[in-house]
Amino acid sequence: MSHTEMKDIAPEDMVNTMTKINYSLTSLGSQVVQAIFVSSLIIYYREQLLLSEMYIIWAFGFYAIWNAINDPLFGWLSDKTSTRWGRRIPYLWLFTPIMTISFVLIWIGPTTEEVGQFGVFLYMLLTMAIYDTAYTATLLVWSALGQELSMDHRERANIQVFSMIFGVFGTLVALI
Repeated sequence: MSHTEMKDIAPEDMVNTMTKINYSLTSLGSQVVQAIFVSSLIIYYREQLLLSEMYIIWAFGFYAIWNAINDPLFGWLSDKTSTRWGRRIPYLWLFTPIMTISFVLIWIGPTTEEVGQFGVFLYMLLTMAIYDTAYTATLLVWSALGQELSMDHRERANIQVFSMIFGVFGTLVALI
């Protein structure tokens, strides 16, 4: 942003660079986690836990349905929430640890030799649903929080640019 454009922004709408970087670090971390989840989940459950392809397809079908429900649900809930900490922070406090624990649990599932195909399927389905719920609740409110850092559209866009750069870097780190 040029110096002239910055002068047009009200002082209370300016967001300092350190705040933008701190906010964007979440993008880096979340993209590392999500890229690992997306790129490795099927391989892990098929090759390591020996789950059949049909169960994996069913798990992802249920996952897609749940994802279509929980995304708008948590958007609506967070917009309607009113606490002394604001409408976003309680979701971050509650769901970040759940997201972390469920992400770990996804990767330590039982094998088909231990609980059978259906047992591994249920484990995959349950851990994916818990992880996705927590991921949605956490990242949805985090994303909305970024837009609430400033009322100026140029500052909001600048915050998004920082966040996207960190997110791309996080995805690259995970894929490497």
